[in-house]
Formats: sequence, C-alpha cells, structure tokens
Amino acid sequence: MDYYKQLGIPMDAEKAAVKRAYFEKVKTHTPDKDPVGFKLIRNAYETLYDDKKRAHYDKSFNTQNDAMDEILSAREMIVNHNLKQAIDYITAQPDTYRNNAALMLLLAQAYQSSGKSGKAESTCKEVLAKHPENASAWHFRGVVAQSRGHYNKAYEYFSKAVKLDPMNANIWTSYLDFLEGEDYDAWLEATLEAMRHSVDMFKDEYFRYPHFIFSFREDVSDDESHEWLATFVKYFLLDENPEDGVYRLALNTLPLLCMEQIYAEEIKKIYPKLQNCPYRIEGHQNALNMISAGLAHHELKGNDRIDPGLAELTIKTMLGNASHPIKHLEAGIIRDIAGLRKSVKYLRDNFPQYYELNAAFLNKVINPDKERELISEVYNRISTNHPGVRRDTEDLSERQSQKTGRNAPCPCGSGKKYKRCCG
Repeated sequence: MDYYKQLGIPMDAEKAAVKRAYFEKVKTHTPDKDPVGFKLIRNAYETLYDDKKRAHYDKSFNTQNDAMDEILSAREMIVNHNLKQAIDYITAQPDTYRNNAALMLLLAQAYQSSGKSGKAESTCKEVLAKHPENASAWHFRGVVAQSRGHYNKAYEYFSKAVKLDPMNANIWTSYLDFLEGEDYDAWLEATLEAMRHSVDMFKDEYFRYPHFIFSFREDVSDDESHEWLATFVKYFLLDENPEDGVYRLALNTLPLLCMEQIYAEEIKKIYPKLQNCPYRIEGHQNALNMISAGLAHHELKGNDRIDPGLAELTIKTMLGNASHPIKHLEAGIIRDIAGLRKSVKYLRDNFPQYYELNAAFLNKVINPDKERELISEVYNRISTNHPGVRRDTEDLSERQSQKTGRNAPCPCGSGKKYKRCCG
C-alpha cells in the first residue's frame, strides 16, 4: 500500500509535512464517518512518522506489486458500498488480480458483502493455494466461515491468522469478537495472548479495555487489570473527541470498578473529562455520582484523621441517598459532637469539595455556640418521621449548658484555647 499517496506527500517529505498531511486528511476521514479510511490514514501516518518504520517501509516498497492504483480504486468502491462495481472492476482484469493477493482479498470482501459467501470462500482458498502464509487470507476466511455458522473452521482459520501475524490488531479484534459469543475460556486465553504481544494492541479501539476488565476481573491478576485500565485511560485522554459509545461504555463500567482501590487512581485521572462529556444524558448523572462517591470512599475512609461516620455521611450525600439514613448519620455525629470537631475541620481544610456537600450542617458542628440548636434540629427531624424515637437531647446538650470560657480549652479537641480556635 502506498502510504505516501494516501497522505498526498512525496517520498522525500519531512516529518513535519507528514504530520500536517495527516491532520489535514483526518478532517475528512473521521473515525465516526469513515472508520476504514481513518485507520488507513492512521497507519500511513504512524509508519511514515516513525524513522525506523519508515526506513523499513521504504526498503520494501519497491518490491510491492504494480497494482496499487487498482487496489486503492477497488477499496474505495467497497467503502462506498459500490459492491457490484468493485467486483466488475476487479474481475475485468484477470491477469492482474489473479496474481495479486491484495486484489483477490478485496474481491472476496466484495463477494462477502454482497451475500455471496461461497464465492468469497473459494476466492480465499485460491489466494491460500498460492500464498499459504498470508495471514490476511486466513483472517478473512475465518470471517466467512463465521458468517456461515462454521464454528470449528472459523476457530481454525482465526487461530492460524494470529499465529502468522501476531501484531495485527484487526485480526485479533475479529478473533476475540468471534470467541466472545462462543467460548469464554478461549476468549480469555486469546485476550491474554494478544495483551502479551502488546498491551497497546487495541489502541485504535481502546474502549475494549474496560470491557475486558469487567468481563475477566475474576480470572486475571490485579496487575493485569490495572495495566489494562491504565492503557484505556492513556488513550481516552489522548483522544480529543471520544465517540458517544466510548463514554457510555465507560459510564456503564467504571462505577463498578471505582470501589476497588487498584483502579481508583486511574479513574480519578479521567473523571473530569467524563463530567464534561458532550453526550451526557440524564441517566449519566447517577453513574458520575457513583464514580465520585467511589473515589471519595478511598480518599476519606483510608484517612485516619477522618471519622468513619463523617466519611459515610459524605459518601451517602454524593450518592443522593434518601434523607432517612443521612439524618441518622448526622445524629451519630452530634452524639460526639465535641470529639468530632477536629475531624470536621480537617475535612474542611483538606477536602473542601467534600465539606461543601454538607456545609450547612458541618458549619454548625464546628461552632460550639450552635451545639444545642443543632442537637434539637437534628432530633426534631428524626422524631417527625419516627415518633417512637427517644429524643434524648438532655445529656447531649448538658455540655453546653454553661458558656465555654474564652481561655478554656476548645471543645473541638484541637488543644488550643477557645478564643483562638472556635470562639
């Protein structure tokens, strides 16, 4: 394939020209409107921009066949769904296409897309008779066999293809998609094998990484699943315009992962981008709340200076839980209101984004002059819905029956004088 022609640059083009040509091409060949064209342009750019890959490509380019124009024309017809035109165009040149594996496989693709799987199969066989080590031919033969319901043959052909070309992401993608609906153990084994060759194997379809983590989380190591998530995060952040499907998959999967510590730091990196998703719908907010609560869970409950009840109140508020458990969590805090003031102040000073969620309540907690008022307020709210609840506020408020002296130790437990702390 002529990568120079695809990018519209001469063979002596400098790297800066390669980059400019790539960005110009992707404006018209976008991933959503022309995924095939985008991948071709991306491959051309990645090959020509890398000095070693470019040198290898230039060395082998002169040995390629003379049918490049025919290949590019036929591929464009297929991309535009002009299948009959592609078939007629290729078969009108028998001396050319029968001696060119790439043209033969394009003919097989056109046959397959036209519903002529028998002709597609025979064309693949003809290619393999001349080129038994052609991974692309084995790959497409597997696609044809799968479409015809021939599981064992498809498995054989896909397996042969990945062995011949283990760094070909397109082949692995077809193979894994086939196995996912047929054999879990084989799917898992093949996924691990692909990742062993390169964890970046699916960078062009990076949405697959969270899907793999969620599907295999009981059967892979923590190190493997963390590496997959880190790879997803890397390419998600690099993608200037992730597709709607990527956001939806992330919001469906990450809330289930964020409660586990090994994933929290990676998910934290992409949370702001998820919040600013241009495709957000009403249902996405619940997922975002779960992710933020999961991240808060690790930050607060793993901190010895944050009271567990205060951490729980924060997390429940983020999840939007019903007021009933929140009221009782507030009641738990005011039972030891003086002892918890230090923890509340620590939350205020070090995690202001979490403090603000319950600022109205917590501002009163750290103010000793508001203690009796707050106790009555919280227990009044509880007794409104639960008349049988004993409102034992006398003991709780007794500590504030006398005003704290300005030079007395502050009730919040800071160790400072009241006048220099909460007074």
